[in-house]
Amino acid sequence: MTHTDYLTVASILAALAIQPFVFRIGRELTFGETDRRLPWAEYLVLATLSTSLLFVVLPAVVFLPTYQREWAAIAAGTCAAGAILMTAYPFAILCRYDIWLSRSNGAGQRIGKGLVIAAGAFAFTALVTLAVRRWP
Repeated sequence: MTHTDYLTVASILAALAIQPFVFRIGRELTFGETDRRLPWAEYLVLATLSTSLLFVVLPAVVFLPTYQREWAAIAAGTCAAGAILMTAYPFAILCRYDIWLSRSNGAGQRIGKGLVIAAGAFAFTALVTLAVRRWP
């Protein structure tokens, strides 16, 4: 893949990540929920957004001419990690509202938290594995 391919993937991931986050802020402001904590599922979105921009887009703008091979290794892992995190997001948000794996005792939220932690660990493992395997 070329550097433009990684930038395209990172940009798509960032665009997909920002939409649910903006929706969440609008929902919190509209409904005025008293519980102002960020749901666990939203950490998937924040992680995707921040890693895509900090590890792919920013280094491409600042360092690309001199560190192209190293950047490509990190960009590959970051794009894979972002895809994993965004794939887990719909399931985590369904667990948050007890829609998926619904139980009356609120177990869906605990399952959603576990799903977020597992997706984060899997994404981190993918990022490190791809970056190390592709490092020049």
